[in-house]
Amino acid sequence: MVSSKDKKETTITVDGQILQQVLSFVYLGSTFQETEECEMDIRKRLGMGRSAVQSLSNIWKSRDITNTTKVRLLKSLVSPTATYGCEGWTLKSAVMDTS
Repeated sequence: MVSSKDKKETTITVDGQILQQVLSFVYLGSTFQETEECEMDIRKRLGMGRSAVQSLSNIWKSRDITNTTKVRLLKSLVSPTATYGCEGWTLKSAVMDTS
């Protein structure tokens, strides 16, 4: 896959065979597209983060668990779920405004 603002045809040859150029592919659960669009992937990940927060609702409501422990759980369970693969995201102001 070639990712650029211009449509480019690139030929890559390995052992005499030409590799197919694709428009998108999934790598470790994240979808990478030729157009550098990743809004759907961002929304999916943030939704998974929200779901993780909701699944821990009994812990958030518990008075037996300290706030320090709750913050540690948030940082260790929810944050990684929501931000997994964020290194490949292309952030645009339109995406940031609609969240």
